[in-house]
Amino acid sequence: MIPGFHYGIYSCESCKGFFKRTVQNGKTFTCKQSSSCAVEVSNRKKCPACRYNKCRAVGMKVEGPIRPDRTRGGRSNYDGKSPVMPLNSSSSNITPHHKLKRPYGTSSLSSPEEQSVVNCCESRLSHEDSDKFDSLLHLADHCLYKIVKWARVLPEFISITTDDQILLLQNNWCELLFLNCCFHSMYHRPGLRVSKHHSLTPQMAEELGVEKVMGRLTSIVEDLEDMRVDEYEMPALKSMLLMSPDIVNLSNERAIVEHQDSLIDSLLTYSKVKHPNNHNRVGAMVTKLAELSRCSYVAKEMLTNVQNSGKVPQHSLLHELLKGDVVLH
Repeated sequence: MIPGFHYGIYSCESCKGFFKRTVQNGKTFTCKQSSSCAVEVSNRKKCPACRYNKCRAVGMKVEGPIRPDRTRGGRSNYDGKSPVMPLNSSSSNITPHHKLKRPYGTSSLSSPEEQSVVNCCESRLSHEDSDKFDSLLHLADHCLYKIVKWARVLPEFISITTDDQILLLQNNWCELLFLNCCFHSMYHRPGLRVSKHHSLTPQMAEELGVEKVMGRLTSIVEDLEDMRVDEYEMPALKSMLLMSPDIVNLSNERAIVEHQDSLIDSLLTYSKVKHPNNHNRVGAMVTKLAELSRCSYVAKEMLTNVQNSGKVPQHSLLHELLKGDVVLH
């Protein structure tokens, strides 16, 4: 399920719940295989003893679930600033794209609206561009509008309350922006593609002071390439980032948790068909999303400093998201 920062480490929602119940209820388990079970995403429910031991081994803290400042669901009393991230079928004879959304990023650029964006940004990040940082913010704003537009047609997103929709976008917009960037950058280097038609080169990144963020994102891109994450898995990952239940003040957390269960089941089914010999593929992808979340936290801190200096246009969507004043139309 979607990774977030639970009890001292980044872990999925499912393991968070398992660890919490085990600690709070004082449960003890016995392994039938001398505590030697391999615990992976696909088989994590088979041996609770080894699952609990692995939770402890990777750093989960037993004092976390019983701390007095925990809220319902095991979260800390913070405002959801650190976040993030797993599809559904029971049939084994499925096609590779069974129950996954249509290929990610396949919308045409032929519409007047899309073409106007291309024309508007044509000279951005070019050699002649005298203010590349402003161009980077400008391109990010266009991408954010596309993200909101995409979210507003997802059945699982529009079925929840407007307040919950706003909370999800407020907390996950940067991760979604970076995931778009990473996917468009796969097999297109050097540099990062910040939009379909614009790339940020290493030289530009150093000039703008964002080389550390670019380095982290480039590493994630390389890992996604190594895993050969495809156009059917990517929309699932994108949906996971958006529909994160690990956010304080959601009014219908249960519906979002159930959606995450559906997502992880579908990803596991798809992975078994496409990559039958890679049993930990889904877990590896989830780990990349957790890294993306940590990278987003660093970027948000930088952007907040930029905003405080007055360099983020006041009427931009980026400005509204950084302030938390988001209105959905």
